[in-house]
Amino acid sequence: MSTDPKRVKEIFLEAAELPDEAARAAFLDRACGEDADLRARVEALLRSHDPAGSFLGTPAAAAADPGLAATLAYSASTGQHHAATLPGDEAHRGDGDEPLTFLAPSTRPDSLGRIGHYEVLQVLGRGGFGIVFRAFDDVLHRVVAVKVLAPQLAATSPARKRFLREARSSAQVRHENVVRVYEVSEQPLPYLAMEFIPGETLQQRLDRVGPVEPAEVVRVGRQIAEGLAAAHAQGLIHRDIKPGNILLEGGAGRVRITDFGLARAADDASISQSGIIAGTPMYMAPEQAKGETLDQRADLFSLGSVLYQMAAGRPPFRANNVVAVLKRVAEDTPRDIREIIPETPQWLCDIIASLHAKDPAGRFQTAREVADLLADCEAQLKASSKLEDFSRIPGRKSASSGKRKRVAAAAALLLPVIALGVTESTGVTKLFRGSTTTDRIRDGGDPRGRPDGGRPNDAPPERVALEFDGVNDYVATPLLYDGSTPLTVEATVRITEWPVHKKHSHSEIVGCTQLAGFGLGTSKEGFYFSAFIGTNYVTAYTPGDDRYLNRPIKLAGIIEGQNLRLFVDGKQIARNAFEDQFKPSPEEISLGTSPGSGMPNDGNGYDWAGTMYGVRISNTARYTGDYDASAPLTADRNTMALYRFDEGSGDVLHDTSGNGRHGKIVGARWVNAGVPRIGPSPDAKTPPAVAPFTDADVQRIAALPAAEQVEEVRMELVRRNPGFDGTVEHKIEGGVVTELRINTDKVSDIAPIRVFNALQVLDCSGTPTPDWRRNGQLADLTPLKGMNLTGLTHLNLGWTKVDDASMVYFKDCKALMSLILTGTQVTDTELAHFKDCKDLTELGLDGTQVSDAGLAHFKGCKKLTLLHIENTRVTDLSLLRGMPLKELSCDFQPERDAEILRSIQTLEKINDKPAAEFWKDVEKK
Repeated sequence: MSTDPKRVKEIFLEAAELPDEAARAAFLDRACGEDADLRARVEALLRSHDPAGSFLGTPAAAAADPGLAATLAYSASTGQHHAATLPGDEAHRGDGDEPLTFLAPSTRPDSLGRIGHYEVLQVLGRGGFGIVFRAFDDVLHRVVAVKVLAPQLAATSPARKRFLREARSSAQVRHENVVRVYEVSEQPLPYLAMEFIPGETLQQRLDRVGPVEPAEVVRVGRQIAEGLAAAHAQGLIHRDIKPGNILLEGGAGRVRITDFGLARAADDASISQSGIIAGTPMYMAPEQAKGETLDQRADLFSLGSVLYQMAAGRPPFRANNVVAVLKRVAEDTPRDIREIIPETPQWLCDIIASLHAKDPAGRFQTAREVADLLADCEAQLKASSKLEDFSRIPGRKSASSGKRKRVAAAAALLLPVIALGVTESTGVTKLFRGSTTTDRIRDGGDPRGRPDGGRPNDAPPERVALEFDGVNDYVATPLLYDGSTPLTVEATVRITEWPVHKKHSHSEIVGCTQLAGFGLGTSKEGFYFSAFIGTNYVTAYTPGDDRYLNRPIKLAGIIEGQNLRLFVDGKQIARNAFEDQFKPSPEEISLGTSPGSGMPNDGNGYDWAGTMYGVRISNTARYTGDYDASAPLTADRNTMALYRFDEGSGDVLHDTSGNGRHGKIVGARWVNAGVPRIGPSPDAKTPPAVAPFTDADVQRIAALPAAEQVEEVRMELVRRNPGFDGTVEHKIEGGVVTELRINTDKVSDIAPIRVFNALQVLDCSGTPTPDWRRNGQLADLTPLKGMNLTGLTHLNLGWTKVDDASMVYFKDCKALMSLILTGTQVTDTELAHFKDCKDLTELGLDGTQVSDAGLAHFKGCKKLTLLHIENTRVTDLSLLRGMPLKELSCDFQPERDAEILRSIQTLEKINDKPAAEFWKDVEKK
């Protein structure tokens, strides 16, 4: 009789909680009795999940699998290897748990067998998800790493399809900081061949040397972020970023990420809903630990854990068992690195803390953002061995602001009740979540049942705002104002009473005053806008009365020339002139307080009490007289920072201007506030739509230098596409922009790209999905009408919602060499616009409704070498005769297509396999 898996799990869970081996052994004696098979199964699970061993440092979905970590120290010149220690040393010798019967026989005495055209020389690692070999490529004569899907998973259709789908997606990533995938194949088991890198893993480095210098943390972290950015651009989530999956190449010191997409065990709705998770507990994100749906920001949390370990010498989340680790990941804030390594610079701690935000909305939003920030830090460290500019670091506070001795209120995170289950055959960790209720915020008040207020976990459906208590709440931003330009500060707020009880005369809403700078706020019975001029403050002030209480009001302060002006609800109500020079503050701008003031935290300082809806800071004088206060705050080229206060949760206040000056919320809490009435009129006005991008806008921007054109277009794209992070790749040649790539799902309005009339490369693709869904929001290409696109050689609109109507805008693009329409709504009719593209070498129509009639439009493209028509309605491949095709993906049917494809002698690859291997597999069937 086979052992009951439920019984195995029950005993394992109890044994895993026991403190030592002796206690476990005694417990197993009692629980298993004479059942040797039951005991063996439980002990096997305990070995896999023992924190003293490898489980906490390896993926939950591949418990004993180090990926390529063990392959690194092989030296082709010496033939030596120093593989990382794996659980069960027999795994290294090739005679471990799983027989290698799927390998074909080999004539080489040092070979374990063959798979495809690879001689398998050594087993480097095993796990529930697969086996990693060191192998020799007989065709290209190079050492490679080969990863094979575990036989028990290869026997199941979903796992097999998922492995191949993700492996093929991984192969699309071409970046110097990602291990390259050479080949993906299906027989005899699904496998992929990867680059073999001499060197060591980051884990091995840290085990050897301990914590590293900040400059090394930044250098390695920047390269990891670069690799993540490249993979995220392909729609991939790594899900298992950890030191063991970071390879440090010998010599050049290059950093490589391994195994993209291969740790994904929860990539569809059915798995996500079941609570299955994949990843390494000590490094996974909170949402990953809870089995929730993930996006690329989960990788950024894991990156934060890697940087933490590099700086502190130990992982941020440690405990005695898996459940405890997952609980800490979801609930706890890691110990301050400076308590462990006191000399760690605060700016590095701030970067790691931002990556470690429990709420994904509170982290950096893209790997590109992280890579750029770390590149800036790396450049500064190389130039002067220390950071001089902290403006791009989220939540950064100057040393003087430490005088305030504030403690941020911990964000409340509801951790679902969890129990750990283990699927023995796959090593998958599964969380069974009990039912929970989510507290919502009552209008203008605290979450129900939370007398201390706290911060909600989810954004309420209504308009939200931040509430400041007037004692020790504030938002720290990285923004400095140096006085070299005019300044407009705007804030939409609500106050319930005038601060008459305070000892000090004013409470700052937005400012950076400390015997310098400026401040906009409320006084004991009025509003003020002040600036430090010469040796004293100059203030524009107006008394207030009760008509301004308990409703949203809009304040604005302007510094222009030698004048201060103050506006309330669009009316200029105070003005003051000065003769001396404005003295800028060394402090970053804060919201809700006067930074670095040293005032006591007893409610008598400069801290402001009230509700804040929005803040915009601009380097121009926006108003010369009264204006319409009902207009919404939007971003443009003069916006330094724009805070909309619409997050509803988390401790990061996002700068939606595209400049990345995100604020750190300290103490202030989110509340539901309804839709604020801006201005004196009792009737709220509907915010106007974004103004059309006109020919005048095109001419204005086109007159600028190319680099400034790109920046203007980027800002316009951010303004017109909510959620777009502003990431744009471009190339400038001969003073004009020739390449533009906007790879995102968040852009639907591309009107600003009309500025560029010399484009050779245009890539507006969305992110791919394994089930051929279109993630990209781009559908309307009418802004391209009238553009000069005759020089276009590469066009990629893949994974967007563009359709036949959009193709007319490319009718004059006769120079196209690459056309990618993968996953779009394009059909046959309008493809006729491309029939004269005689230089076309690459065509992607896969995942469309294109049929034989559509493909026939390309029969005159005699230079076509790469063709993708998989998952289409194409059935007649005779259209391909005479084409010099090298690579083809199609819905192959042997009886229909074999004779035609065999006649195309130039084919090197068919359906991601070398042609010879493809035909060998066909013959076997």
